[in-house]
Amino acid sequence: MKKATKAALISACVLIAVGVVLCVLSFAAAHGDWNAYEVDSDTYLSKTERYDSKQVSALIFTDSSCDVELIRTTGSDLIIYYNEGEKSGYDFSLADDGTLTVSFRSERKWYEWFSLSFGGPTHKTVIAVPDGYVGDIEIRLESANLMVGSLSTNGALAIATASGDITLTQAELAGALSVLTTSGDIRVSSCTAGDVSVHSTSGDAFVDSLTC
Repeated sequence: MKKATKAALISACVLIAVGVVLCVLSFAAAHGDWNAYEVDSDTYLSKTERYDSKQVSALIFTDSSCDVELIRTTGSDLIIYYNEGEKSGYDFSLADDGTLTVSFRSERKWYEWFSLSFGGPTHKTVIAVPDGYVGDIEIRLESANLMVGSLSTNGALAIATASGDITLTQAELAGALSVLTTSGDIRVSSCTAGDVSVHSTSGDAFVDSLTC
């Protein structure tokens, strides 16, 4: 047997052994309860946070895995529709300078992030932004996807994801547009912005009908 083949086999066996050990430790941490491995055993309630957009100078939103959608609203309030579970949700903080920070929080144990089943419920957070909102918006996501449709603001929009996909359609921004992802795909179509920066490290980027 060649040395390279032997080394590959040894590495594979080591990885399998590590995987088995992690599974055993995870099962032990779950006290032998297979229900702990459901896609999402948390109980969720639909909630709404509403802010006077004139009092919000900027919005900073961060999440890990929940998809997010930005939409326009004809009202004057900035509204966030979200789902809160027993072990996860968002923390809201409005600073004296008007910066609204919305941060994902989770009290799940480490083994509860592992799943042996598929097809569980999906949740999406919707942020409704008033027409002509003058503040800047910053969205930071990890594996979650972001969709922006028919948004019209007088501020800037900065989006960053690790692996989530980003889709912008018919967005009108007086400020700058910055779209950045590491491995996700980017699709931008029929959008207007003061300045534009679009970059994906390893994902695909599709840009059509973009006006600066």
